[in-house]
Amino acid sequence: MEIAKAISSNVRVLVLDEPTASITDTETRMLFGIIRELTAKGIGIVYISHRLSELFEIGNRCTILRDGEYVDTVKLDETNEAALTRMMVGREISFNRLPPHEIGEPVLEIKNIFYRKLLRDVSFTLRKGEILGISGLIGAGRTELAKCIIGVYTADSGEVLYNGKKLKCRLPDTITQGIVYLSEDRKDEGLILSHSIQENIALPNLKRYGRILLKWKAISEMVKDSIAKLRIRTHSHHNAVQNLSGGNQQKVVIAKWLKTGAHVYIFDEPTRGIDVGARNEIYNIMHELIKNGVSIVMISSDMTEIMKMCDRIAVMRKGCIVSTFDNNEDLTQEQILTCMLQGKEKHEYAS
Repeated sequence: MEIAKAISSNVRVLVLDEPTASITDTETRMLFGIIRELTAKGIGIVYISHRLSELFEIGNRCTILRDGEYVDTVKLDETNEAALTRMMVGREISFNRLPPHEIGEPVLEIKNIFYRKLLRDVSFTLRKGEILGISGLIGAGRTELAKCIIGVYTADSGEVLYNGKKLKCRLPDTITQGIVYLSEDRKDEGLILSHSIQENIALPNLKRYGRILLKWKAISEMVKDSIAKLRIRTHSHHNAVQNLSGGNQQKVVIAKWLKTGAHVYIFDEPTRGIDVGARNEIYNIMHELIKNGVSIVMISSDMTEIMKMCDRIAVMRKGCIVSTFDNNEDLTQEQILTCMLQGKEKHEYAS
């Protein structure tokens, strides 16, 4: 709707800021077709994106910014993604498929979850030290599934087993049990933007620092330690979160839940709208978590990301898990995409 509104007027210059962040691959193709039609009419497009492959598909030139400063402008037919990445982060970025690691016994078992007309007979198992990817098109039910597990939504039927015992999925019980959810909407659901970094990180951990009078010195030390370990760029831990970049805001979300000592993390679009440098740092944090026996559910629309990060990949379509793949060298993006588009659902609601 926003894109349609923008191009409906007699526009001469159109600025698109991360326009594909919340649309499907099919819709992205349609958008690119519209962009090509507009440029053919002489309309200028400023296209802001962290998805470098998109820039090469539709762009002519690319200007790189880093930490609020101009770096360079290059012709896209004279460069490549590696060169752009170096300019964006100021250093080489290398990232390989998730290295081999030990996977243990089942930790979280989801059995036959139904929720309104959004989830239908969803079941899966998450093991200790495993990253389970959940892929699917926008509207497939991925976020609704996460919120049913954590207790934001109440499932109509089905059950959740945590370490072999039935779990009452309600807040804040799931958090105290060791299951946390990092929302895809960090600004509205993950952070209090007007509050400081310290207040945001401390919020789910206050019981550790006093019941009536809080030990602010200990809280400050804990927060400073988180800032250093996660490389959060800020001049002070009292800085308001709204003043941080998207990548640093996401690190604050991660920091506050890391300090809870949770055993299961549900990451919902953890790298959406952040630069490649911060993205790589978040991947490394996830690697460290699974090395320590933590289990992760990773919901992502980025096919490359989910294939690099996950041990197994469950594909959702119309509220169902239609297939689960072991993530080995034989798995291709085409297989996953085919399931997203054509996978057969287990159940259909009567019209």
